[in-house]
This record gives sequence, C-alpha cells and structure tokens, in this order.
Amino acid sequence: KARGNALFAEGKYEEAVEAYTRALEASGQDQTLWSNRSAARLKLGHYGFALADALSCVHLAPRWAKSYFRLASAFLAAGRPVEAADNFRRALALSPTDATILTSLKACEEKSEGVRGRGYVYFWG
Repeated sequence: KARGNALFAEGKYEEAVEAYTRALEASGQDQTLWSNRSAARLKLGHYGFALADALSCVHLAPRWAKSYFRLASAFLAAGRPVEAADNFRRALALSPTDATILTSLKACEEKSEGVRGRGYVYFWG
C-alpha cells in the first residue's frame, strides 16, 4: 500500500495500480486499497475499472464516505453526472461536514441539471 501511495504521489499511476493490485492479492478485504486503486485508474482514464474498484470499496465499507466519494468520482469521469450526484449525496450523508464532498456535489448537480435539461432519461434513481 505504501509503495502504491508513493508512486501515486509521484504521478506514476500505472505503477501505482500495479502496486495496489499486488497488495490486493495479499489482502483483498482492505477498502483503502480498492479506493486508492480506483483513484489511480481514474487518473489513467480507465473509468470502467475505476467504477469496478469503487463498487468493491462500497461493498466492503458501506458506512465509509470515501467509498461513495470514489464511486461518485468514477461516475462523473465516465460522463454519468446523475449517478455521480446520487453517490456524492450518499457520501455527504455519512460525512456532512466534508467540504470536498459538498463542493463536488454542487459542481456535479450543475452538470446533471444540464444533462437532464437535454431530455435524457435515467432509469437509476
């Protein structure tokens, strides 16, 4: 985990993904590893993989705001602002004083209003 974090901080996202993957092979039940790998995959533009990792994080830690923050970030990057806003709200419900979550939610809601205004239909909440 520490190696992955160091590589991430250096902007070596592909290597960070590899380090987190090795750590997950040893301990697949650590939500922070799933969260960190999701963040690294987002930086690489691998949105589908980032979503999958974020979902694993939510599954392991459904009461951890960062799980939903990662999921929301992945949805937003994948061009799904409505789903992103829903998950930013879940994160905010778990951590109501987190300014980063609140700021992200507000920005996301502005985007999702633009999407809804264009006549798109969403079937997910």
